[in-house]
Amino acid sequence: MATDLTTFNFTPGSDLAQDSSDGLVNNGDVDTLLGNDTLLGSGGDIGLENNGSIDTSSLFGSPVFDNDTIIVSGEDDGIFNSDGATIVTGKGNDTIIATGGEDLDEDDDGITNEGTIDTGKGDDSITATGGDEGIYLVGNGIFNTGAGNDTITTTGGEDGIDINDDGAFNTGSGNDTITATGIDSDGIDVDGDGTFNTGKGNDTITATGIEQDGIDNDATFNTGDGDDTITGIGSGDEQEGIDNDGTFNTGAGNDSITGIGGEFGIENSGENEFNTGSGNDSVIGIGPDEFSGFGGGGEIDLGMGKDTINGFGEQTVFGGEGFDTAIFGFESTEISFGAGSEPGSTEITNDGITMTFFEVEQFIFTDTTLTPV
Repeated sequence: MATDLTTFNFTPGSDLAQDSSDGLVNNGDVDTLLGNDTLLGSGGDIGLENNGSIDTSSLFGSPVFDNDTIIVSGEDDGIFNSDGATIVTGKGNDTIIATGGEDLDEDDDGITNEGTIDTGKGDDSITATGGDEGIYLVGNGIFNTGAGNDTITTTGGEDGIDINDDGAFNTGSGNDTITATGIDSDGIDVDGDGTFNTGKGNDTITATGIEQDGIDNDATFNTGDGDDTITGIGSGDEQEGIDNDGTFNTGAGNDSITGIGGEFGIENSGENEFNTGSGNDSVIGIGPDEFSGFGGGGEIDLGMGKDTINGFGEQTVFGGEGFDTAIFGFESTEISFGAGSEPGSTEITNDGITMTFFEVEQFIFTDTTLTPV
């Protein structure tokens, strides 16, 4: 039977709560008080099952930062945080390592969160590995890492990070680094009414789908203000680096967005919002050839600034205010180039596929540079 955390006598010092046979469980309210506390759970179905409240933070209003550590593993989930349950680690450089399942082909998660997990202010390190999902947010599950330069690494037999229903993944302000890998599915998958937010800061997001998309967004994906670097890699033959069927916003700042896919680099469909905000942004779509950087027939708004878009495909691009540039990996003789059917537009067509541009000032091909007609 898993050891109940309510039976531990926590002190203001650095405490250790450990069960390496059946894992840890909490069905009440646990406060570990001040100190660099450590929770270690393994050997059971769930490394840490929380159905109540776990608070490892320092006292409210205290200037003390305590660096808490949670290292757990289970045959099913590393951490299972149930609906309404909370885990708060508070201020400090906290470490969470959660492993679910013995292999990357089992139906287990590193972290399953139906409640709230909040690591608070500080440079937090979170590593989640699951046979199914690395991090799985379902129902009203909220995962907050707070202010600080956080490092989040996830690997799932299916998705690296899977956000469903009303789930929300928030890293707060700071220069965050997120690396998400999905073996049989997506690196990052946002569905339902889910949201992925990285807040202010110069964030680096690398998402790889070995068999599916790097980033598959059907809901809301926001990186906030700052100079963000976003790379989506879809390794499958018919997959995308970034597949957007929702709202994709990178906020103000000099953002770099790269999609590398086996079918299209970036697929942006219909009237869904893809907006890079103000700043000198770069959007790069890399497909299996120079004519498949983009797909989906949607619209990309580069916003204010000296922006660059690199790649070709069925898409409408709005350059916005500033001197904007489109770059292609083929010669101008391979396409038709001219004024578009709508006033102020420029169209480039190859093999029945048209890419339309508004307020883009120059077009660089491998043999020449052209300006709007």
